[in-house]
Amino acid sequence: MKRDLIRKLLALTLVSSFVFSFAACDMDLKLKADDEEEEEEEEEDEEEEEETEETTVETTSEVTEETVIETEPSEETEAPSYDIETGDTLWGIEPGEEWCQAYIDYIEDDTSDFGEINGDYTDTFQYTLIYLDDDDIPELFINTNIEASGEIVCTYHDGEVEELWLSRIGTMYIPGSGLLYSNTGHMDWYPVLITSLEGGSFNYVAGGEYYLDSEAMNEQAEDPDIEEYEMIYAYEWGGVEVSEEEFYDSINSIFDLEQGIRPTCWFALGEFLDVLETGHYDSYDHEYELIEGNVTYQQAQQECEDRGGYLVVISNDLEAQAVADLIEEQGMGDYFFYTGYLASQYVGDVFYPAAFYYPDMTSPTDSSSEFGLYMDYSFTSYKAPDYDLESFSAPYFDGMNHNCGILKYYEDEDFVYLFEGPYDLNTDPSYSSVLGYICEFDAED
Repeated sequence: MKRDLIRKLLALTLVSSFVFSFAACDMDLKLKADDEEEEEEEEEDEEEEEETEETTVETTSEVTEETVIETEPSEETEAPSYDIETGDTLWGIEPGEEWCQAYIDYIEDDTSDFGEINGDYTDTFQYTLIYLDDDDIPELFINTNIEASGEIVCTYHDGEVEELWLSRIGTMYIPGSGLLYSNTGHMDWYPVLITSLEGGSFNYVAGGEYYLDSEAMNEQAEDPDIEEYEMIYAYEWGGVEVSEEEFYDSINSIFDLEQGIRPTCWFALGEFLDVLETGHYDSYDHEYELIEGNVTYQQAQQECEDRGGYLVVISNDLEAQAVADLIEEQGMGDYFFYTGYLASQYVGDVFYPAAFYYPDMTSPTDSSSEFGLYMDYSFTSYKAPDYDLESFSAPYFDGMNHNCGILKYYEDEDFVYLFEGPYDLNTDPSYSSVLGYICEFDAED
């Protein structure tokens, strides 16, 4: 562990503004090619690219032509869809790989720095893998979903796990480039930091900050001709005062913000450990049935149990996509579907946070968040294109009770989003004719 680097990065208060990612999980998945000839051709192409492109990382805060890093993602990081019918595994994982076990050991080591915060907050953490650099081993990315706890990026190199702590959440990266971009502060102070992963270690590339210009704000306040005040910020890059345009030009000369993405394909802890051990998430081989019915939530729940299943429990973005594909395939895009999601509530003396629940009230996605599911899941209501983020207003079920989770398919996105609605949606004429529910069935042993 490079503790000096970690302390330096923490002191700079990393983070980027919370970025809602609507990208599908395909951007972060990498499946190993079955055809050896294609693999050889890709290697030859990469060798040719390496001969013609020069990529250097200058570990200084000054931005020069030498600090510019080629940020075009390589074809190797453009992953095909995850197709369980062909026997593919997530990220091309082969059970027993050394890097998988190393990440498992890192996560489960309660004596490490990570282990010290992991114990009490495990339920809020989300895990995924990303291809930050251009080698065959993905990086471990952990989002604590706690602003002050931040995020952790780990890489496996020469038999060791190296970690980078980011002091806030919201980091972006460019697949295959090795570059991380952090930009989130608070109290009108926003530090920006760009780091790179090279040769198994994380390196400082460049940084700056922008903050409220108190002098300019005071001058504005004293001007009697100004009726509406605007926020005025001062910008520094590498310790030198610059204009706003120069500030962002400096960033983009190193990290192309238009190419930066947030990680996707988040998993809760238990399911992520399954992924590292087997290459599959827990419910990858489950089956689903869409049923049309003008019923209450409780009636739908009972009907699924009578059929030998349960109301669908969606625990990751890939499962959400599988359900979306089924809805599109069966031409039921206009329907609203009850799911196994419940809004936060007391059952007797026991409080249950908003989450998906199995019939026995256990859940793979428990959350203490006041918003229910973690906001980094792509199918949460806040990611829907017609959700009003300013007023936190959903496009459906306004003025109704919010008791359970109701899924809606969006044709333009070919995806589903989860909204909280009433148990008795069947009593509303606007929904009663397009109401249904989704039953999930475990794979047979």
